[in-house]
Amino acid sequence: MPTSYASSCWPAERHLGLVHSQQLAVNTIRATLANGEGLLGVNGPPGTGKTTLLRDLIASIVTDRADVLAGLRRASDAFVANGLENANDGGKPQTCYKLNPALYGFEIVVGSSNNGAVENVTLELPQKDKIDESWLPDAEYFSELGELVSGKPAWALISGALGSKTRRQAFVSRYFFGEKPKDAAGKSAARPAAENDDELENADDALIDEPEALDEADGSAAEEEECRGIMQWLNEQANVTRTSEQRLQIWQQAVADYNAARRQAQQIGAGAAQMAEILRSLIQTRQQATEQSAALKALEDGMADLGAQLAQLDSNVWQPAHHELQACLQALEQHLTAKPGFWTNFFSLWRAGRAWAALQPLLSSRHALAQSGFERAKREIDRVVAERQVQEQRINATANTLQQTREREGCLTVQATTLAQSCKAQHFVEWLETGAVGCSDDIELAEPWIVEGWRQARARVFIEALKLHRAFFALEAKRLRSNLFFINSILTGGRVAGISRDAIRSAWASLFMVVPALSSTFASFARSFGSLGVAEIGWLLVDEAGQASPQAAVGALWRSRRAVLVGDPLQLTPIISVSDAVLEHMRTHYRVDAHWLPNRQSAQTLADEATPWGKRLGPAGRKKWVGLPLVVHRRCDRPMYELANRIAYDGAMVYGTIAPRPDKETKASLPTGWLHAAGPSVGNWVPTEGDVLRQLLAALRADGVADDDISVITPFKAVRQRLREHLPAKMVHVTIHTMQGKESAAVVLVLGGNTTSDSARNWAISEPNLINVAATRAKRRFYVIGDIDDWRGRRLFCDVMDLLPLLQLPAAALPDLLVQK
Repeated sequence: MPTSYASSCWPAERHLGLVHSQQLAVNTIRATLANGEGLLGVNGPPGTGKTTLLRDLIASIVTDRADVLAGLRRASDAFVANGLENANDGGKPQTCYKLNPALYGFEIVVGSSNNGAVENVTLELPQKDKIDESWLPDAEYFSELGELVSGKPAWALISGALGSKTRRQAFVSRYFFGEKPKDAAGKSAARPAAENDDELENADDALIDEPEALDEADGSAAEEEECRGIMQWLNEQANVTRTSEQRLQIWQQAVADYNAARRQAQQIGAGAAQMAEILRSLIQTRQQATEQSAALKALEDGMADLGAQLAQLDSNVWQPAHHELQACLQALEQHLTAKPGFWTNFFSLWRAGRAWAALQPLLSSRHALAQSGFERAKREIDRVVAERQVQEQRINATANTLQQTREREGCLTVQATTLAQSCKAQHFVEWLETGAVGCSDDIELAEPWIVEGWRQARARVFIEALKLHRAFFALEAKRLRSNLFFINSILTGGRVAGISRDAIRSAWASLFMVVPALSSTFASFARSFGSLGVAEIGWLLVDEAGQASPQAAVGALWRSRRAVLVGDPLQLTPIISVSDAVLEHMRTHYRVDAHWLPNRQSAQTLADEATPWGKRLGPAGRKKWVGLPLVVHRRCDRPMYELANRIAYDGAMVYGTIAPRPDKETKASLPTGWLHAAGPSVGNWVPTEGDVLRQLLAALRADGVADDDISVITPFKAVRQRLREHLPAKMVHVTIHTMQGKESAAVVLVLGGNTTSDSARNWAISEPNLINVAATRAKRRFYVIGDIDDWRGRRLFCDVMDLLPLLQLPAAALPDLLVQK
């Protein structure tokens, strides 16, 4: 319902809103968690807009904090009185100002088991192409720093990636000191190639030196001119002289602008918001109609019972009583008529008279009994007739009331239908017409409620919320600067002593006010957020939770008040390093049900089990419960979508991919399909597949497809190693596990697999997960290289060969594809 929507939203490209399943998920998350605590799972099949959903959720959380700020009379009220605390950081003094506790709980942390997943969210959010260009430059929020942090043109400093010490140092040096990456080409920003922060931790100090500004806060004027980070901006604001009246006027104006945006959004959405009241009245009226209809039926059934009772009384009581009375009257009349005269009595010596007289009392007594029975029967008849009359009156009254209720229901239905149609809420129209919520493809592909200008107005609320934050930073620059210096020391490895938990939490909350969302892998979570205690992170958003083992997420969940786990159990599953035998031994020793074994569950599957809203999803015959499923696929061209939907989701996804603009369309002339390559293997590497790969790349290059638009993937690490001999250095060539969460215009799947044994190839297709992930990385083209005669007879592939027609490469000379070192 429109009243369930957050007051703000992300200023999305082309002002596009969330589709039905996305909006349902956001509304449910906010209704369940925003004012409380808990955990929910969101099922996100590939390309169904998980990041899009999270963007709206992040915007709503930032706006919730702006609501708290807008309730402050002065900006200084955001800090508690006498809240200054001093600390010691290895001999260097640090100060921290404690925040008003009302500003706790809005911290947003994105967590995952691999760097790629967290970067998908935190490094994409600031990018300029993630909002509609019509909002620029008005929406810009420390955009220069956002560009330093994300490595790409940015509109705002919305998020940043933490994790390993290298990443934490780089984040601090860029957002706070404004230092550019050492490689002017930006290579350091794109450096992360390891799949786990643990692989980077030991080599951090050798890769990136800690910025000198971390050791010396007071740099030279020349250095400050070169480095314009948030520190320089805060310094400038702190040096501005403002009177108390000026400070109050600036604050009140910022609050007024924010509240004006909220009011405008409420006014534009007021028409749709009326639906809630109409719906309440309609539901109440329909309930009344149902109750009255049931009451009318009960009255009519009672009337029928009275009719049956009356008929029974008539046939079984009144008629016999009436016949008995008539017989008695007739007998008396005959008796009177038969009274003997004088001569009859005389000649019978008065015996006839005595006999007649003796019969008279008997007949009179019989008549009296018959009269009494008849009167009783009449009273029963009269009672039932009277009850029927009362019942008839009740029926008429109830029928009239029901008619009035149904007329009122009809008016409300027309009113609701008109409003729903004006808002293009087809799902609601179907409910009004049929009583069932619509779930057709057209409904799933549409926004639930479309009100002209409403989404733009809600996006304006988010932008004004950021401006209100910025006004707060300007007015409280000195205290905020101290808090940021303090949290920077913690982030870069400082050992702070002599300070309270509230002060540490305030320092973190200050950082999250400046940079709303931060991220870390679970491997580095304790190193990034170890100074935070239980439930001190407001929101934990876990991306690719299907890849995370349950135990990996425990520390992050312990530190979080609310958690939203987004992922898909039908994509890649967790990699558990402990053997099944050891796990089984521990399970039996501690008497744990096999259901909870970490090699059978992921963080996502457990979150799904804890989510009461969802459905059963998966391959036919093996469906599992998933929470709040997203269903509209908007990434891949139809063959890849059909492949994944067929093997993994039993047709549950809805195709919603929008054709790209002509200038964005791939230049590949070769359609999606299969390239046959048969031959013996060397381990899992098949040399003939490498030959066909070189030919394919030559054809793609001849079409003008750029190397960075091509990704080559494989199920096997050994094949990935050999791919280096066949590919340019800059071309992505990774295992399928590494590719999850990423996408490319063209994806080449080199199957590989030992030809002397079926075990490797059977492993690759033992579950639909690997092939599902492989196919859904490709946006426009998907090429499979392998022995078609072997693979098309194996499970999964045998069901989708119609989607992968056999291709013939053009006969052309192969260019030099030697690896560029």
